Amino acid sequence: MSKAKTKADELAKANELGKANEKEHEKGHEKTPVITLVKVPSFTRLLLGGIAAYSLSMVMNPAFGVIAFLLILLIPLLTIDSIFSRQFHKAYHKPVQIKKREMSRSQYLEYRLAVAAEAARVAEVERLAEIARLAEIEKKLKAKAKGK
Repeated sequence: MSKAKTKADELAKANELGKANEKEHEKGHEKTPVITLVKVPSFTRLLLGGIAAYSLSMVMNPAFGVIAFLLILLIPLLTIDSIFSRQFHKAYHKPVQIKKREMSRSQYLEYRLAVAAEAARVAEVERLAEIARLAEIEKKLKAKAKGK
């Protein structure tokens, strides 16, 4: 009884938080889109599902045989799709350009801060690479000086 009561309390608190968040969004902020990720079934799950459907076709209904066949055909399709989707994402992924007027002032400042931080990080990496290159040249010159 106590577990059910605590679950009900947790759900009520979550519901209240959700309503509070909705009120904040209604004050002038647009609702952010919700992205749902669908997890692709694994090879093993598809294979076992196909075997189970085939066994059901013998017991219950012959149409389960078609379902088993389709599940087995999904294995190479999903494998090839996962391989090429990574390649296409790497090849064609471009950063999204957001116009200033489409976001609030705080969002724009946050965006500009992130851009500046990334530029500073890139500049720091380039500076460290240059220092390492100069140190390597210095070592070679010292080795040549000792050799002569």
